[in-house]
Amino acid sequence: MKVVCYPSDDYGCGSYRIIWPAEVLKAAGHDVTVVRQQDRNIRITMKDGNVHSVDINKDIDVVIFQRTTDRRLLPVISYLRNIGIAVIIDIDDDLSSIHPHNPAWVELDPNRALREVKAAVASGRIKQDKAGQIHAMLSSQYTHSWNNLKEACHLATLVTVSTPGLVTRYGGPDKCYVLFNYIPEWYLNVEHKDDTIIGWPAALHSHPDDPSAVGNSISRVMDEGNSFRCIGDLNGVMKTFGMNQIPECIESVSIEDWPHELAKLGIGIAPLSETLFNQRKSWLKPLELSACGVPWIASPRNEYRRLHNMGAGILAEKPKIWYRELKQLTNDKQKRRELSEAGRNVASQLCIENHAWRWMEIWEKAMNIQQQVKTTV
Repeated sequence: MKVVCYPSDDYGCGSYRIIWPAEVLKAAGHDVTVVRQQDRNIRITMKDGNVHSVDINKDIDVVIFQRTTDRRLLPVISYLRNIGIAVIIDIDDDLSSIHPHNPAWVELDPNRALREVKAAVASGRIKQDKAGQIHAMLSSQYTHSWNNLKEACHLATLVTVSTPGLVTRYGGPDKCYVLFNYIPEWYLNVEHKDDTIIGWPAALHSHPDDPSAVGNSISRVMDEGNSFRCIGDLNGVMKTFGMNQIPECIESVSIEDWPHELAKLGIGIAPLSETLFNQRKSWLKPLELSACGVPWIASPRNEYRRLHNMGAGILAEKPKIWYRELKQLTNDKQKRRELSEAGRNVASQLCIENHAWRWMEIWEKAMNIQQQVKTTV
């Protein structure tokens, strides 16, 4: 079986869900090629509004696309399937439930063009008689939306998702298969030294309302003399958490340095507000902390609870529980050590190297389904 993968990025979900599993499988002798974004140059020939040809080797059995939100790729999916190549769409979040304050929401909103035209007419920037023309122009420019992703899943051979909660959203149990997020084995070897510094390993722009889950617990423990570390937007983080003290703030970190940065934390937090998006969110954040030996406290969302039930971390439902658990951990070195060891033990069971076969199993299933369709036709 010959497989070609197109990750959506070289970090984040692109690495965890495509690049790293593919590298493990390739090292095991499988014919898997990863085409990174900077190397992507698929030439598509159109004829009468339809895809006439795509310069892709016809001996490929399976193609994997990730987070396919661009409508220009939809006819490519159909074309590939028509020439006998199975297509899998991989998704790690419910993109239709993104918080409106997240920058990605604007980019993926199917009504973006209409919304902008209405606002421009209301403000007097354009006249009503020009609204239709401007709307048509913007609609042709804005090619991404979460509706396109759903259509891509409909057209694909199979869909892989990161949590069971995404199955019903993107095709149902007959088409969707869950591939949980796993971590590279080398994360387990990153040195972690015990500390009391508390850290939120997330960016405010992508988690705009999640800090609300902790209430004023962070500001309280900081006022008691504890340190806090965050990423980016210092002023925004201080305001959102209600801090009176200035935390340590680091800039964005490369994916190679990420586990080393995580390991500097004494206590990690993973708050999530109770939204549909978060109920379908994966366990990756606390899993990363576990792998790096960092004790953690998290909101009791579905997948965080799943990881906790395996023996990792602490769950906190209300701000008063957040405060209680944070205070206990900052004062109890033995408890931190126990959570660190337990977390790494759980993470050792969830390494990509031991689960990459799951990717191959689903890829083979897609190839077999596509071959049956081709035979039937």
